[in-house]
Amino acid sequence: MSLLDLARLVAGAAFLGIAAVSDLRTRTVKDRVWVTMAAIGLALFATDLWSRSVDPVVGLVLVPTAVLLFDPLIGQEFRTDEGWRFPPASIAAYALAVGATLYALWDFEGDAASRGTFLRYLTVPVMMLVFRGMYEIHLLKGGADAKALIVIAAFVPRYPELPPFPLLALDSRLQGTLEILFPFALLVLLTAALLFAILPLVFLAYNATRGDVELPMALVGYKVPLNRVPKYVWFMDRIRDGEHVTVYFPAKHQDRVKIMEELRRAGLKEAWVTPQLPFMVPLAIGYVLAFVVGNPLMTVLQILLPHP
Repeated sequence: MSLLDLARLVAGAAFLGIAAVSDLRTRTVKDRVWVTMAAIGLALFATDLWSRSVDPVVGLVLVPTAVLLFDPLIGQEFRTDEGWRFPPASIAAYALAVGATLYALWDFEGDAASRGTFLRYLTVPVMMLVFRGMYEIHLLKGGADAKALIVIAAFVPRYPELPPFPLLALDSRLQGTLEILFPFALLVLLTAALLFAILPLVFLAYNATRGDVELPMALVGYKVPLNRVPKYVWFMDRIRDGEHVTVYFPAKHQDRVKIMEELRRAGLKEAWVTPQLPFMVPLAIGYVLAFVVGNPLMTVLQILLPHP
């Protein structure tokens, strides 16, 4: 699968790189980026299944994958500001996805090998549901972040085989189980989150060079003059009931003009802000690292497991 996985690495990095640049510039990513990447990913997924000569019924996993892949991109939202709605086309598509999955599970009764293969690939639509759920409960803050992870789940349905990568290779004791319990898309999210986790040290170092080491604000933001506030930041300094307070986890939507007027009236010329960080950047880096480095957590587990 080296050629397919090489295509996944190069094409995926290119699309995510485009998304990261867009996220840096505008904090948005156009859906056409994800639609194009999704179409290529689905084609690569189908090619992967064909090249492995799996039972044709295993290919039915492409049905729930396609539905869950494209519904967030071109389908109608079930939940809107006006309440819930139930688009007939989306309901029919989900019914088809459920029907295809149930038929495959019924057809494989007694065929343990094909059933196991199907269940392994079924982690793709399952992870799509997980990422969509994470967005709905606000564990993923941006719609683009959720869409990116949903597309990645289909783009790389199994751990890649691209010698000499990954550098942290796993043996057969963990590989099969890992693909079910810790799919590749989840590894990308974990890697991106770990990259995000070092940001407090970056903020602290930056603030130390400016002499603004006020904790804990210096770990999550920086000071800016009120007459030169960057566009993509949230205010941590606020005026509430006439008192100056610091909000470490500010609301996503802020009335910037009102906040700045209140801070100026209180005599402040500077304010602590926290940047609206573009998660697409560490996500793109995490995607490449997942290919090249592998899964460090599972590598540690592999070392700790007793050898036969």
